[in-house]
Amino acid sequence: MPYISQRSQHRRILFYGLVPLLVHQIAIITLNCGVTSPRLLSATGIFANYALFFFLAVRQDGLAIKSVARQVGYLDGDVHPRDRIPRGSKTKVFLSLPALISLRTAMTLVVAYNPSSQPIGSLSRPGWWVWLFFNISIYCIILDFWYYCAHRACHEIHSLWKFHSLHHTTKHPIMRLASYADLEQGIFDICVAPLLAYLTMRVANIPLDFYSWWICLQYAAHSETAGHSGMRAYLTAPLTFSGALQSLGVEIVIEDHDLHHRKGYRKTCNYGKQSRLWDLVFGTRGERLETIPANLDWNWGIDLPLFGAYQGQDGKT
Repeated sequence: MPYISQRSQHRRILFYGLVPLLVHQIAIITLNCGVTSPRLLSATGIFANYALFFFLAVRQDGLAIKSVARQVGYLDGDVHPRDRIPRGSKTKVFLSLPALISLRTAMTLVVAYNPSSQPIGSLSRPGWWVWLFFNISIYCIILDFWYYCAHRACHEIHSLWKFHSLHHTTKHPIMRLASYADLEQGIFDICVAPLLAYLTMRVANIPLDFYSWWICLQYAAHSETAGHSGMRAYLTAPLTFSGALQSLGVEIVIEDHDLHHRKGYRKTCNYGKQSRLWDLVFGTRGERLETIPANLDWNWGIDLPLFGAYQGQDGKT
């Protein structure tokens, strides 16, 4: 089994996450060129910029991961193929991703965006980058706590299962089904949990401006996408504290969430999506079947491509 380099994951996330900030700054400079009084960009234009690049990042992430999976195979592939989009649900599946991305983008802008704060003001400060390094992990771990609580409650409290059961109709998920869920779950996953994590950091007085939050959300989305791919590879969520998480045995890999889907209602494990920290703390960490040391080939490293599809040129071919 190959491993996916964390370097290539960071490269992808930061590239697609920083491009809308640069476009935003260029638009501000262009709009105010040759004028004496500052002009502000329209709310529609700002929303369109961030929503479009968010969608592009998730789509390109999916294409890159799928191109690797086609060459290395899928988890549990000898027993069961990957699920297909349920009959009669294609429209819901194809519309859910852009709708939920638009909702998360709008929520982030409404809560945290300050029109007087330009991207260059953050990007040009070394301290902002230092805090970003810490915030990527801190935010995703706090986000995972809120998600873990709600996710486990839906599995263990009968009256809440109806809000999560649609997502569990797939036992061998594909990335297009990552957002296939009941409305209530979709709203919580996309807006409520990220907002609770943001507010938790603000209450704790941890610096987190709109631009930092935006990058953190790109990291969270990458892990959510990869976690539903079923790719038979050792891909760990590329948090900046990844080394510490691995030393504690609480890093999350693709198989962890894949096993969660296979086991279903009240019999499952691995409720987290960014790490297995809270699964360890609350005793719900599951045992892996395929992503085990004996199966890993550390001479077979794969870089996720920044553009296009993986061509099998890293490590083994």
